Amino acid sequence: MQGVGGSSPPGSTNLGGFEDQNVTRRAGAQVVQVAAQGYGNALRGGIDAARGEYVLVGDADDSYDFSQMYPFVEQLR
Repeated sequence: MQGVGGSSPPGSTNLGGFEDQNVTRRAGAQVVQVAAQGYGNALRGGIDAARGEYVLVGDADDSYDFSQMYPFVEQLR
């Protein structure tokens, strides 16, 4: 996993499988446990737990093209 600028991912993530959570932790991301089911609840739980000034939301299922986030990040810097 690569974060913005090639660093380890600084954000939060919500994952279901135990092994996925271990992989995510080893990559340097925070795993957030959300009790309520549903995509919206997972987003809210991750956003609430985020420690940064900005939150970028994406999924690892290729529904978002992460290479397109850099212009947004540059505008925020």
